[in-house]
Amino acid sequence: MKTTKKVLHELPFAYSILVYESKRGKRVIAATQGRMEPGQTGCISFNALDGSALETVWSTPGGTMTIVSINESEEFFVTHEFYRGFEARKAKVVHVKRNDDGTYTCNNYIDIPFLHRFCVMTVEDEKWIVGATLCDDKDNRDDWSKAGRIYAGRLEYPKPCDFKEIKGGIFKNHGLYHGPHNQKPQVAIFSGIEGAFEVIPTVKKNGDWKVEQLLQFEISEIRVFDFDGDGVDELVTIECFHGDRLNIYKKTDTGYEKVYSYPVAFGHAIWCGKIFGRPSILIGYNQANVALYLLTLKKVSPFSMEVTMLDELEGYQNLDVWDDGKYFRIYTAGASGKIIMYTLEE
Repeated sequence: MKTTKKVLHELPFAYSILVYESKRGKRVIAATQGRMEPGQTGCISFNALDGSALETVWSTPGGTMTIVSINESEEFFVTHEFYRGFEARKAKVVHVKRNDDGTYTCNNYIDIPFLHRFCVMTVEDEKWIVGATLCDDKDNRDDWSKAGRIYAGRLEYPKPCDFKEIKGGIFKNHGLYHGPHNQKPQVAIFSGIEGAFEVIPTVKKNGDWKVEQLLQFEISEIRVFDFDGDGVDELVTIECFHGDRLNIYKKTDTGYEKVYSYPVAFGHAIWCGKIFGRPSILIGYNQANVALYLLTLKKVSPFSMEVTMLDELEGYQNLDVWDDGKYFRIYTAGASGKIIMYTLEE
């Protein structure tokens, strides 16, 4: 497999990144977690193929943990003012839309202090914002005495969401997986010190949402994927908070059994799926050699992975991918302030 690297753009404290489909074709949007001053750029959008057609989406303020694409008209919901060092008392959800003249309009939607991760779920043709807070409040950076919560609210923009608490008592929420899980077409899995909690949307209007605890130990990031092809998803975790271990768990009759473990250093960026038909994991570090690794399934019994370092010394906060059928492209945002595209070719 051949790998090529291209630095597409510079963005200080680059953090959030998303590949999305638009009426103009495949695009990438990337935003900073930094506190931007007037005249600086907080978010950019560009052509996914080569980084061309660069646009400034917004300048200030910054502090973007999450970007969610709503439609091909380039409409998004994002977080603002969740800054480095957990300065997030003024965190909010912002509605962003691209106008016909190529400019973007950003309107504050909902103030949710310490909102860290969220997704938009569709339930019987209705959209809901489902998210989790890092904590209720903080006296200082190292104060973790006040737990966070999972919330859900029907999305009827510009009408404000009426958020209700789904689950409380989660400390240091960090991870979120949104997508299918086993036979369920759509779930949201949040993680924190207490473990991993699967949020299953109600199928009845104004009904209660179901929450199931999957794992019961500290987790920073979580993903799901069926590596062995038996129809049951494995759980892939980074442990602990900004953790030092990548683990894979297989579901058994008595719970989840760890089948694989690999050391990481401040693991943060993670993706699971197939690359050229082979079940794979992408994992990016923020310490040690601040590297990007590809783990590809070798055997399922005993479970083993082939490990390849794709790059190092860049630092990786988040990543997203685009498989166009011929090339597999990885887009990363990291502490180096670079937006990088890696192209994999068989």
